[in-house]
Amino acid sequence: MSEEREKLRINLKLYDTEIPLRVYREEEALYRRAGDLVVSTVRKYTARAQGKKSAIDILNLALVDIALKYEMEVERNDTKPFTDIITKLTSEIENALGGKTA
Repeated sequence: MSEEREKLRINLKLYDTEIPLRVYREEEALYRRAGDLVVSTVRKYTARAQGKKSAIDILNLALVDIALKYEMEVERNDTKPFTDIITKLTSEIENALGGKTA
């Protein structure tokens, strides 16, 4: 029997806009921190570019900034190179032992 995860209705406030969402209870804090990240990133670009860039340009700059941080984190947490090395070392050890494993 599969257990259903409980969803909550939350309102995520981004400046003067409230976005109604249904989220899993255990992810609520993540959504709220994500909202805070969006607000702080947009504020950073607004402070730098207000009067020089349109609101949409500022939002796009913030979006790229957040996406770049995400991609850097994904790349940093990529375990494939380690898995490949372990597989190769395991194969070399097995060959050195004559194909015998413990």
